[in-house]
Amino acid sequence: MANEATGRTRSTGSVRTRSRRNEGAALIRFTDFMTVPEPGLTKVKFNIQAGVGGAEAWDLLLADNPEDWLDMNRHQNNNLGRAQYLLSFAQYYPYGPQYFIFDGFFRVTPIVPELIGSAGYALTSLPQHSEYIKPLIIKLKKPVGRDLYLRWYETLQDSKLNPEVHELAPDIKLGRFPGYQNVMLKHHELQRISPTTDRTGRTRSRT
Repeated sequence: MANEATGRTRSTGSVRTRSRRNEGAALIRFTDFMTVPEPGLTKVKFNIQAGVGGAEAWDLLLADNPEDWLDMNRHQNNNLGRAQYLLSFAQYYPYGPQYFIFDGFFRVTPIVPELIGSAGYALTSLPQHSEYIKPLIIKLKKPVGRDLYLRWYETLQDSKLNPEVHELAPDIKLGRFPGYQNVMLKHHELQRISPTTDRTGRTRSRT
């Protein structure tokens, strides 16, 4: 497949919109920023939790093993239907229920024959928007319901969710710790990284 990259230059400060620190910034619509080659064949998934009582999507996204996170997107219970593409997001609960962080653009291929209790789709990561994986956080106008976590791209923008680009997050929010030297941290940011890093800043394995 031809390179579908948008050619945008990544910036860490130019796309913040209506954040809590900058209420006067201009709105950037989700579909204006995240274009796709086939809008009518693309779905957007807002992952929240791995089943009833399961792990939070954001925690699975941060884990060393990506398989549990990928399972949230490729399980046969996902009604991807005729979709050929998928934009995947995880709820970014440090901000609140309306915020989601981007984790990739995928080509969707149904697995045939279907096996009960296993993955129903194969996902192939595509280069388009790859520079925004994890830094990009979007905000929904209202929290997504658990029964409405999978939406068609072409109708999402004009729905009651009406997503907008919120910000490109710095590394500290994403579990990547730069070390203790010359670092200024807020208390909630230190809570985010302290359980998973040692004194050298290396990530400890989770039990």
